[in-house]
Amino acid sequence: MIQILVGLVLFFLVLFSYIHIRFHLKTNNDLDVIDLTRENIGKDRFEEVCALISPFKFRSARIPFNFNDVFGKFDKYNVNLRKNKERVCLPIKLKDAIEFLTKEESRGYYSERNVEFISETLLNKEFEKDDYLKPPMSMRPKYDVIIGNKGTITPIQYKNDYRNYLVVCSGACRVRLFNPNSIKYLNIDKDYDTYEFSNITNDAFVDEMEKTQYIDVVLGGPGESLFIPPYWSYSVAFEGLSVIAQNSYNTPMSFLSVGGDLMRYIFQQQNVKTKI
Repeated sequence: MIQILVGLVLFFLVLFSYIHIRFHLKTNNDLDVIDLTRENIGKDRFEEVCALISPFKFRSARIPFNFNDVFGKFDKYNVNLRKNKERVCLPIKLKDAIEFLTKEESRGYYSERNVEFISETLLNKEFEKDDYLKPPMSMRPKYDVIIGNKGTITPIQYKNDYRNYLVVCSGACRVRLFNPNSIKYLNIDKDYDTYEFSNITNDAFVDEMEKTQYIDVVLGGPGESLFIPPYWSYSVAFEGLSVIAQNSYNTPMSFLSVGGDLMRYIFQQQNVKTKI
């Protein structure tokens, strides 16, 4: 009798996990971007739209921070600066980064992977106040600040997070979205050192571009936001000096669905530590 009960419990656990993993791996390739910027939708309706796993624009009721305030208070803290054709990030004071990004020779440079900056300045507390974007059973959210200027386009990349949002804090940008079917033509390289899945440079990419399916989305000012579904690749083109907040969320089941990538990342981190 006990063996039967244990068998039933295991069966339903496996079935439950299978159903939820299938749900998190499901993708939508429609290139239609829903525009909700003129609507004030409640949390329940917002979750329903997210469940369509289709990109959509909306106006964030709460911008994580005012960049002028941040610059005034934390200009001596380090942010990470990188070139769009390289993965290496160099720490530089926020004040110096902004000064550099306003110069002509900064084309191709931008700032991202600023988790440490967010933590040191306690900006993570401001991000965490936004319950509207958090999915039910959210765990281990990731926050970033992306800074760039006109003439710079970020590498094409995708994220496997359950929810991924871009929120314009200042300036404006254009986001090019590629549907999941296009990923085989984008020559994405999975870098498990940084957990970045991107194409930083590849000559063959130009020849494959005609096979991709994409749509451009303009985020025209502070508060305008974009939901990017899992496995949708994207690239950001800055329209003038712009600051973008990135919020990424996962749930226990979404972590389980990307367990293969997470395990490779963990093993890679262990290898790096061993070499050191």
